[in-house]
Amino acid sequence: MDAQTFQIACPAGAGCGSYAPAEGGAGQAGAGLDIDPSRVLTLYSRAWCSLCDKMIDDLEPLALEFGLTVYLVDIDESPVFEDRYGMLIPILVPGSVGAEAEPLCQTILDPAAVRAWAEIK
Repeated sequence: MDAQTFQIACPAGAGCGSYAPAEGGAGQAGAGLDIDPSRVLTLYSRAWCSLCDKMIDDLEPLALEFGLTVYLVDIDESPVFEDRYGMLIPILVPGSVGAEAEPLCQTILDPAAVRAWAEIK
């Protein structure tokens, strides 16, 4: 994977909604990306959530630095995730969509937690 690309991926059926990278950002959305499953984070969010937008923007430099792929899931498009996370969003979880893992951070990005996770992967 090109570490210079902040990959936002949308697994089939995940209800990813829309994503626009920060001005000047290198984000991209879509399938067909070269994804290393050990370098995946899932961000559960909502399209109308300003805290979610901030977490995406704040996560971009870390994703670039560590060559991470971020799955962006709009929980409003999935009753299962809406029931699970409700108003807890944004919430950043290591692994693919639906993974049962302890969140790395919630509401605001914890760069130290993301760095610690990325450095052991």
